[in-house]
Amino acid sequence: MIQIVTSSLQWLALALWSALCGSIACPLLLIPSERARALGAQIPGKIWAPFILWAGPANVQVIEHGKLDPERSYLFMMNHQSMMDIPIVYGVLGRPLAFLLKNALRKVPFIGWYCAAMGMMFVKRGDPKVNKQMRAFADGLEDGHSIMIYPEGGRAKSDQILPFKKGAAHLNAIVNCPVVPMAVAGVRDVLPSGSLKMNSAKCTLVIGDPIPYDPSLSVEEATERYQQAVEKLYDEATKIHDGQGVNIDADIDTKSQATQHQ
Repeated sequence: MIQIVTSSLQWLALALWSALCGSIACPLLLIPSERARALGAQIPGKIWAPFILWAGPANVQVIEHGKLDPERSYLFMMNHQSMMDIPIVYGVLGRPLAFLLKNALRKVPFIGWYCAAMGMMFVKRGDPKVNKQMRAFADGLEDGHSIMIYPEGGRAKSDQILPFKKGAAHLNAIVNCPVVPMAVAGVRDVLPSGSLKMNSAKCTLVIGDPIPYDPSLSVEEATERYQQAVEKLYDEATKIHDGQGVNIDADIDTKSQATQHQ
């Protein structure tokens, strides 16, 4: 009973906080001013998500391989375990992000409105116009903004990473920017897929080195390359989460830096 009450209060607080941040960010994004839009784009990564990570149940350990250029645009790819992945990604990266989202999220109050105002892409499964939509999405991406995509196409219900969809490789062939593979482990313990119960738990996020865009690769080859990169980082994240330490292979020549986000 206590856990049910606690989860209910956490969801209420999350809804109110999201509504507050959304009600500020959305009008800013609609103002025809670069400064106003820039402020609106920064709210999720600088205000909304950091507060959730500070006040919420997830204790996130971050392992970084090298440093990312804060002024450069990237295409981030990560495995998807839980709805809690989104505030974790925003809070850790702290930069404007454009997501590829399920079409159903368009109707979610505040969150859907914000995503639409940011020009994010809502994907409808089986839509024959998706490639055309991707090009329009890429053309509308503002300077300095990065893209976040979950190539599995949905939340995995087990500890195995699902086969990547080809859409991520198709998108990168359009935007031609470096891909940053990432992997998270333990988030399912915080908010299991299909559940509304939040649990206090530790999770680990590993951010890999950028992979330069290679136009010589086919869509199938690029998809396989990205999947292998994320799976490798997921193995590392899982070992760290399970207390087995950092396992860095020889082909990664940068040192990992661990920071705590709570």
